[in-house]
Amino acid sequence: MDKFSDMGLFISIIKNQSLAGAGREMGLSPATVTARLQALENRYGVKLLNRTTRHISLTDSGALYHHACLDIVNSLKETENLLQTGATEVRGTLKISAPRDIGKQYIAPILAEFSEYYPDVIPYLYLSDDLANLAESGLDFVIRY
Repeated sequence: MDKFSDMGLFISIIKNQSLAGAGREMGLSPATVTARLQALENRYGVKLLNRTTRHISLTDSGALYHHACLDIVNSLKETENLLQTGATEVRGTLKISAPRDIGKQYIAPILAEFSEYYPDVIPYLYLSDDLANLAESGLDFVIRY
């Protein structure tokens, strides 16, 4: 299979929290999903999921791959929207992280006003005082002090 369909399958596995659920969503047998996941792990030489009969969880490599897959798929969707509607419309998601105090007091009211002007933009405000790895966070805008 091609890499893009493998990305879609992997995203579906994580979303459904099961290989069988991903198979149902994508019209594939559980054996096919398992084989494609194993081929994907073999291609990159890493284990992407910890699997038991009742539970799956991402490995560190799997979390990195899942995040990259989401970025690629979302970027493609945004590009398709631009091509179909023209570049004059502002739409998509806006992911912002801010410390709790600044986020509640200043950023949230600004985002409410922003949403009135740009109703096709879906803002996400993550309030956290933790210093995370911002390069891997998938955020569009980060406020820290």
